[in-house]
Amino acid sequence: YSDVIVIRYDGAKELTLYPNPASGEEVMFKSNFEVTPSDAVVIFDNVGKLAAYGKVDTEGVIRFSRVLAPGAYLVKYNGQSHSTVKRLIVR
Repeated sequence: YSDVIVIRYDGAKELTLYPNPASGEEVMFKSNFEVTPSDAVVIFDNVGKLAAYGKVDTEGVIRFSRVLAPGAYLVKYNGQSHSTVKRLIVR
């Protein structure tokens, strides 16, 4: 017989931004993984230029370092346990 190996799978880690479209000052988020204030958020415009940084709080809000103009953006989230890119529309 072989040794028994246990593998724990908690499912895919997800980050959801809302409302989307959003205002240009902040966006709410939901996640199924632990979020810390040291997690990094960087916002890029539709041509890949750095538009702003985001500050994450444990209450589910990402506040932007400056007000974003209307348009399409990519929000890159880098956390201790997860990294992802989401599309955000600002009105």
